[in-house]
Amino acid sequence: MVSVRIKKEVVKEIDSLVSERVFFSRNEA
Repeated sequence: MVSVRIKKEVVKEIDSLVSERVFFSRNEA
């Protein structure tokens, strides 16, 4: 199903964004 593939891509994008933000906030601290 296409929707599942899109969902996986979106989750991947969000995951990378979140990890980047956590990394950034850790550096700020």
